[in-house]
Amino acid sequence: MITFKHSGDLGDIIYSLPTVRLLSQDAHMLLDTTTDTKLTEASVGSISGLLLEQEYVSKVSIYKGEEVDYDLDKFRSVPQGGRNLVDLHLDAFNLSQNSDNLKPWLKAKYYLPPLKKVVISRSCRYQSNHIFWEQLCKTINLDEAVFIGHPLEHKVFEMAFGVKVDYHTTATLSDAAEAINAAETVYCNQSCIHAIAQGLNQSITLELFRLWPNTTFHGSKVVNV
Repeated sequence: MITFKHSGDLGDIIYSLPTVRLLSQDAHMLLDTTTDTKLTEASVGSISGLLLEQEYVSKVSIYKGEEVDYDLDKFRSVPQGGRNLVDLHLDAFNLSQNSDNLKPWLKAKYYLPPLKKVVISRSCRYQSNHIFWEQLCKTINLDEAVFIGHPLEHKVFEMAFGVKVDYHTTATLSDAAEAINAAETVYCNQSCIHAIAQGLNQSITLELFRLWPNTTFHGSKVVNV
């Protein structure tokens, strides 16, 4: 078993998985909750199930300071140069791969409530295009949509745009991945929900955060707004 350490955030862990898959088909993911990222034991619990659904991940544990084969946090020292987070992880280990050729790198089951076709998610971080969402809410059938994410994000979304959209509870990222995988399309901003949608190679419309555009994928289905 090959060991990999990562300290998050959750989206960063998702974007590290193409590198993990290239380096091992029997990976032990050690997640470090002691750094200044937002990774906690609770969020490790949220992501563990999704990681273990991947055929190349055999085990997930809390990092306790042990030696590892690969420290995935090395991606933070790679010059960004406009590249996305998958490519930064690949570059950290001199893997001459193109992120667009590695999708999908996630597998998940499928589940959405009956008659629902669209997933919406907007985190409170990395927001930059209010007008896009205003127009979207007027043009799509919100009766066919669900919002996933934190309950507060759902409340903020409804209040900001004066709409009602059903909230779909996703207790773990595995649950979120099932909803994303079952949807016809996903509308989101830069978040772990977007990372999962990319990993599943879903149809995505992305609210791009122009000051930190590190999750764009050339040749993918993403529409930058």
